[in-house]
Amino acid sequence: PAEGLSTVGAEIEVLNNNNAEIRLPIVSQENIQPLLRFFADFSVLTNQKFEEFRKNNPEKFPGYPHSNLHLNFSLTQEQEKIAKHHSKVLEDVSYCYSLAYSPFSRLAYLEGAGSVRNTIDADFDRINPRTIARYQTRFFSLGGSKDEIKSSLAGIGKISFLLPELFNNPDKPERIKKELEENVEIQNRALELKWIIEQVNEIDERRVRLPREISDMKALKTAGEIVKLEPAIGAKALEEDIKDKEAELKALDQKNAKFRTYFARVQEMLQVELLRFA
Repeated sequence: PAEGLSTVGAEIEVLNNNNAEIRLPIVSQENIQPLLRFFADFSVLTNQKFEEFRKNNPEKFPGYPHSNLHLNFSLTQEQEKIAKHHSKVLEDVSYCYSLAYSPFSRLAYLEGAGSVRNTIDADFDRINPRTIARYQTRFFSLGGSKDEIKSSLAGIGKISFLLPELFNNPDKPERIKKELEENVEIQNRALELKWIIEQVNEIDERRVRLPREISDMKALKTAGEIVKLEPAIGAKALEEDIKDKEAELKALDQKNAKFRTYFARVQEMLQVELLRFA
């Protein structure tokens, strides 16, 4: 690429696999469209070609299906200064896009906001030796469902389109900073999503624990161990306890589904508000 590439470059890499060949060449701001087209087709790669590649090379994916997709932007010295000066804005923007687009069950913050890596890191030189820093985003697990991947890819496309302008246009970070400070809708939607995540995490902990408890109680009953219990408890009490836990699990499943539906609706609202950043 032309020297003008010392704007923003990007590549992808697979976590836990330093030698992965599934990489993109660095792209400049002018070349961002091929990157976005690649992301648009990535669900096909993930569900077909990637799966085939993984099965044929299992030793290269020790963490699968917990390998994350990383997107790395190479920064020039000038862009590094911008990243440091506007680190809070970049962090807030990253957080908003993460909430708005990352799949609910695999929510990942965009990493590297305002933080940089120097040329001592030999791995960095493979990306773009002409630049001095890296801004890294991490979006999703390659083990996600097609819908989860599709949602994250939309976020990758949005942030990929926005970052070059953030790093190259000194006025852009200031404008977005003001938007974030004054836009109550963005603030409220982000707080709502954070609250929903906390609720669902609590529910999920109980949903994981309950089936084990039910299974253990049924095993106790089947094995005849109930005779060893206090008479006041008895088989009838145990049966009622099992039914209560099964009813609780069903109620938690329904509550979880409602929260996730609500989450998706609020995500859409936040996505609309983030169009102001474009």
